Amino acid sequence: MKKIFINRNSQLRSGYKIFITFAAFFVLLIICTSITEVLYFAVKMFATGNNISSTQDYILQIQSDSLFSLMSHIVQTFCMIIAVYAFWRIFDKKPIRDLGFTNPLVHKKDFFIGLAFGAISISTVFIILKLTGQIEVSNGLFNPDLSIVLFSDLLLFIMVGISEELFSRGYCMTVLKQTGSPAAMVIISACIFSVIHSLNPNITIVGFINIFLVGVLFAFMFLKRGNLWLPIGYHITWNYFQGSVFGFQVSGLDIHGMYHVKLNSQNIINGGLFGPEGGIVTTFVLILSIIAIMLLNGSNNKKNTQVQ
Repeated sequence: MKKIFINRNSQLRSGYKIFITFAAFFVLLIICTSITEVLYFAVKMFATGNNISSTQDYILQIQSDSLFSLMSHIVQTFCMIIAVYAFWRIFDKKPIRDLGFTNPLVHKKDFFIGLAFGAISISTVFIILKLTGQIEVSNGLFNPDLSIVLFSDLLLFIMVGISEELFSRGYCMTVLKQTGSPAAMVIISACIFSVIHSLNPNITIVGFINIFLVGVLFAFMFLKRGNLWLPIGYHITWNYFQGSVFGFQVSGLDIHGMYHVKLNSQNIINGGLFGPEGGIVTTFVLILSIIAIMLLNGSNNKKNTQVQ
């Protein structure tokens, strides 16, 4: 019976570690979001003198309040980081740098390459969709809609990139080293990444496959470089340029963009309401990106990603 939970090295099996950590994150998220919601709206009602007359009125205010939405998303990223750090210390008793979350100044080159790679990749998707007539930019390329939201969204996407990579690549892949299989590290972590996004609005089969391919791409980046900064950089600019610059949906979520993109039709090429991540143009770009990363020379320091 013990073998169901403990492997031959007397370690709690990786699947249980990942499940417990994610479950703890979910519980922590509910608690922290609820506290944030109550405090935020209590302060807002006190400051403005407004009264909420019904539950429906309260829900409508939550749905329409952009500042609360930003705050709740940032709370979510902090909850993910806290859960990963806490259970990595509880289960494995090692420093967080062993998850690949190393000193960014040491690996700043990887980070900046990731930023550039992500921006170029999603820009390539945008250009292909524009040239093939799949999309129109209603406010014109020389008339961007500049807003303070662009800066708050940048902060959000930085936090999302760090938290999701710390969990999906750093924690999951490092814990999965216990399996002794690099293939399992890549495939299972990519599957977990896809499942996490499967509840996003307007998800499609192609969208699910593309999220899986993104997970594979980031996994290879982690394995190749031995740290998280390359996938973190790519993750940040992929999301930011996709939503805040080009005005696409980001995995089905509406984001205020500099440009207002209009789909000429909703189809498998442009991804429809899920955004370009639901289209085959993105599939093509991701496959090319995976091949490029596989051809990349590995890191001189692979301490964090070698199978033990």
